[in-house]
Amino acid sequence: MKPGVGDVDRHIGARLKLRRQQRGLTQRDVGRAAGVSCQQVQKYEAGANRISASMLWHLANALNTPVTYFYRDLGDDSHFAKAALEAKDISRRELNFLSNFRAMPETYQDSVRSLVKLLRST
Repeated sequence: MKPGVGDVDRHIGARLKLRRQQRGLTQRDVGRAAGVSCQQVQKYEAGANRISASMLWHLANALNTPVTYFYRDLGDDSHFAKAALEAKDISRRELNFLSNFRAMPETYQDSVRSLVKLLRST
């Protein structure tokens, strides 16, 4: 671990990777939109490099995501490990589902949510 890079940086990096994957974008796509190389995006996602406030703003815009998304659940120490696992283990199938879900009209999304709740309770 590089000096100065800690749990918060790894948390933000894991959230960056998760959101990028949810959006179906490559590291190159995000890097181009934010004005950095795909290697730099990879370092940010791994928590190897700290993301400056201005770069986080550019990355959030590239991902059409509020900056606050990257700080979500930061107060829960157990979440650091969970966020890293989620970023690594999200499957293509889940990404495809998320992409299709986001493309649905809001009323259909509500119906899918209701169905999932119903199935989960059985």
